[in-house]
Amino acid sequence: MPLQRLVQVAGARWTIEECFQTGKNEAAFDHYQVRLYPAWYRYITLAMLALAFLAVTRAALAPDPAQPATTSQLIMISANEIRRLFALLTQPPHTEDERATPNSVNEW
Repeated sequence: MPLQRLVQVAGARWTIEECFQTGKNEAAFDHYQVRLYPAWYRYITLAMLALAFLAVTRAALAPDPAQPATTSQLIMISANEIRRLFALLTQPPHTEDERATPNSVNEW
């Protein structure tokens, strides 16, 4: 096997490892506890969908590379921040009863 091909394979492996590390950090690829293949398949499919959502959202919010960089531009939003904002937007609204009910810790 030629040396150039070995270098290409090693470079591709690095890219794949980076993708898996991102998946573990951002979409919890490594947090499943299943016993059967169908359950694992469902979990990984949903995790990959979540990671794809984060990647597409981040790419859509990225600044236009054609525009010159200025000091007034905002920094690019991270996948963690997108995930946090999405969780805040999708949680159900609090009712007045929930706000008035004290926590069990504060009832002492």
